Amino acid sequence: MGQEDDGKIECHTCGARVKLVRSVRIRQELGPCELLPHMFRSMEDFVEAEARGIEGSDFDLMALATARDMPLEVKVAQLVGYAQFRRGFVCLDCYCRLARRLAPVAIKRGDSFRLFRLAGESDRGKAAVYDYEKWFRYQANLARRMGVELAK
Repeated sequence: MGQEDDGKIECHTCGARVKLVRSVRIRQELGPCELLPHMFRSMEDFVEAEARGIEGSDFDLMALATARDMPLEVKVAQLVGYAQFRRGFVCLDCYCRLARRLAPVAIKRGDSFRLFRLAGESDRGKAAVYDYEKWFRYQANLARRMGVELAK
């Protein structure tokens, strides 16, 4: 799968390679700083939008329509995409940090921090534990549904 087969799985949030992970529904939270390069032409546009009442994740979609000459429908689709919970595999340390938290949790990966949040269905110990074999079977089934065979 693009990584050496050492019997370990890469954590979705911190990047650590570990033997056990939790299968979770997770999303990366994006704030104004992360959306700035994607949605606004310049810092001045962002400051103007902020002055008109855009704060945190409470974005005024019409204000975003001025960004990078993209149609409003494209921006709405991007924001909806950012808000989706997706399946991911996180190490047990990250799971402990994310579980039972109402606010997003900052997790370091490389030189930067990212904000993550778990879906309720993955919280409070509900997420299944996967070892390498179970994880590989899941990946192989997923690939098979897309018409690709994985070599072990």
